Amino acid sequence: MSGNGYSHASHTTKVLKSSKARCGQRMVLQCMCARADFKKPEVVITKNQISDYTGLERKAVQRAIKFLREEGTIRPIAGERGGKGVAVRYQLVNIRPDANEGDERGQKSADIDRRSKQYRDTLARIMSERGVDYGTARNMADEEMGVAA
Repeated sequence: MSGNGYSHASHTTKVLKSSKARCGQRMVLQCMCARADFKKPEVVITKNQISDYTGLERKAVQRAIKFLREEGTIRPIAGERGGKGVAVRYQLVNIRPDANEGDERGQKSADIDRRSKQYRDTLARIMSERGVDYGTARNMADEEMGVAA
C-alpha cells in the first residue's frame, strides 16, 4: 500500500466485482488487474500482451476492451488511439462503489462461509466428544445441522 491509501488488491477486487464482464471480457479485465501498477489503479498494456496473457485472439481482445470501455470499468488516460503494438494506459475504475460492500453475492458467500465453519466446528466437536470416526461424525453432524443427505 502506498502513502495515499491506495490498496492494489482491494481496488482490483472491487473493480472485478463491479463489472458485468463475462467470459473473454472478464479474462481481459483480470489480465489488466493482474498487470496493474501496485501504487495506482492504472495499467499500461498492449492488445498483443493481453492476447498472450489470456490466449484470446486479438479480435476477441478488441471486443472485450470495447465492452469494458463502454461499461466504464477501464478508462484510457494515455495513448488512447492505441494501434498494433502501441501500449495504452488505462485507469481501472470501480463503477459501482456502493454495490461492493453489501452486494447479494458477497452476502451469500459470507453466509456459506459462516455455515461451513459452523459445520466444521460441529464435526470436530462430535469427533472429540464421542470418539467416533470421520464418516460417523459426518452423519451425526449432518443430522444435527439438518443437512440433507
